Amino acid sequence: MVDGGIITAGAGRAVGTAASKVLAGQFGRVRLGGREERRAVYGQFLDAAVLFEAEMMAAVTKPIVLPHHWRRVQIAGAATSQALAQVQLSGNADPVHWAEVLCQTLQDVGAAYRYGRWHNRKHFEEAMEWVVISRLAFIQGCRRDLLYLPKWWQVWRGAWWKARFNNWLLRREDKRDMIEFNKRHAVESRERGD
Repeated sequence: MVDGGIITAGAGRAVGTAASKVLAGQFGRVRLGGREERRAVYGQFLDAAVLFEAEMMAAVTKPIVLPHHWRRVQIAGAATSQALAQVQLSGNADPVHWAEVLCQTLQDVGAAYRYGRWHNRKHFEEAMEWVVISRLAFIQGCRRDLLYLPKWWQVWRGAWWKARFNNWLLRREDKRDMIEFNKRHAVESRERGD
């Protein structure tokens, strides 16, 4: 196999095949950039973002916020940033955009509360509503990215029509909810005098 220090193509292929079989046994079969990898990365980011949000709410609801409370929030924020980097590495454009928006919204809310920029708890709760909206937008972007639908030219499939209709219903409901939230937010802002 070795001729003058050069490994032949057959030996290299054999080593590569053996290594891939060992790795496949450990990690299962994952295609790089495939739906399964993206689903896993999106799920990890969503888990980290929800943990960050929960730690922030736990710190805010305490009557006295001690340094170790904010340390837990910082650790959750670091985990969210790390998960965001994974989404940026393997995600598609729409989920990456919404993941960045969600991460930035969470960090802005946390920093503003940490440094006393909120006048009262009501303002904080309104800001947390924006976090919820950002999270829902990220989930919708992931749903559109991970749809197991036939391509547009495969219109003869019945599942194609059913999935498209269900997706249309979801988008219509989301749009209706967003319009209602914006109206309610505008009325509340006018009442507060912002």
